[in-house]
Amino acid sequence: MNRSATIIMLLLFVALAAAVFWTRQCAPASVGAQLVFNMPPSGVKKVTVHTAQGSFNIERHGGGWQVVGKDVVDRADNNKNVHDLLAAATELFYYDKIPAIEVVRKDLLDTFGLATPKFGIELHNGGRSKLLLFGREAALDGRVYARFQGSHDILIVDDTLLPFTELTDANFRDSVLTKFKPSQVDALIIRGTLGEIELRRTPQIPQGWRITKPLTAPADAETVEKYLVSLLQAPIAAFAQVDASSRANLAIEEGRNEVLFWVDGEPAPSILRFGKAEEDAVIAQFPSRNAVIVLPAVARQLVEVTPDHFRDTRLLTLDLEAVDRIRINRSRGGDIQLDRTSDGAWTIADKPVAPEAFNRMVRVLAEARVDYSEDFNKDYPINASIEFLAMLTSNTPDTPLREHRLARFTFSSSGETFLVASENGGFGMIDASVFQAIPETIEAFLVSD
Repeated sequence: MNRSATIIMLLLFVALAAAVFWTRQCAPASVGAQLVFNMPPSGVKKVTVHTAQGSFNIERHGGGWQVVGKDVVDRADNNKNVHDLLAAATELFYYDKIPAIEVVRKDLLDTFGLATPKFGIELHNGGRSKLLLFGREAALDGRVYARFQGSHDILIVDDTLLPFTELTDANFRDSVLTKFKPSQVDALIIRGTLGEIELRRTPQIPQGWRITKPLTAPADAETVEKYLVSLLQAPIAAFAQVDASSRANLAIEEGRNEVLFWVDGEPAPSILRFGKAEEDAVIAQFPSRNAVIVLPAVARQLVEVTPDHFRDTRLLTLDLEAVDRIRINRSRGGDIQLDRTSDGAWTIADKPVAPEAFNRMVRVLAEARVDYSEDFNKDYPINASIEFLAMLTSNTPDTPLREHRLARFTFSSSGETFLVASENGGFGMIDASVFQAIPETIEAFLVSD
């Protein structure tokens, strides 16, 4: 064989060896045969993340996951990092393997960064666990050397799991304050810069709320609902690492700038307590999750509200289907009593009431809004009153029906100022058209002949 043929054959051999090496490194993994963990996501009961600072667990809990670390047992966000970590681990393939027999000395393990590795991901399935330890980057981009604990077989795997070992337990904690819905909250106490406000749900009224402190008045259910959404779904920007020495600098005090809420009849409330505020963030404490957290600055508004923010300014909130009798007193016209008949019509002393007059009065009262923003003089003379009553039956047929008052309003006026007072203590200003919509005489209600 001449020199040229020898050179050609040598080049062919080198090319063939390179092709074999490249194929071995880059060929698609055989699904199942080359899965690293060979464990489906549903079979994973716990994941242990090993980092340079230590380790923490992510464990199945109920229908979700929880984070268990140093001084931390908290709800995990199933859709943030946990899902990605499980997918990356259970879909991880190895592309090549260096048998342990070829790596018998510690210095050879050091070559791959696998003698005393600090980073790893451990999957637990019942009583079985597998810890994959990570070493140095491999020659090809996106690959890393790895081995299982207790084995010296070196695997070349994708580096998709490696970034998870640079996270902390805080990265896996749920970044929404609670998982509660507004419908689960029974009561609220807000201790803010402007005093204390107490609100309680009224079971007899669907979706109903009342202010019970510092005054007694109906609360606007939609406003309370929006407040609860802002509270329960407050977005957590970060979990603060706080020790005993630094806690005093957070300006968090029990009984000040806090919101207490009771969920599903629980005797003890959950508490969100606010502390030091910055331009774009505020520090808060949420003991229910054993957390000191950073919230957006706008969350501070939760303790900067007033009773008027929640107050229902509607004058008439009754369901008229529950009303059987309406009694009106006008200072100049005397008493007017309207009774509902069995077929739903209204009468005065058995005379039919004109639907137009009745409906106009009810519509104006239902659409009226009361201005509670000022401390009005309550000594104005009463010009009119209106009562809404239900007629209750008794257990004995001979006992007559008795009245049950559902609501009563009194109206006063002085010049251009028209005021209304209700039995629940509300006293405010109304538009003159409301007062004028209440007829002064029986004739104004009756059907014309």
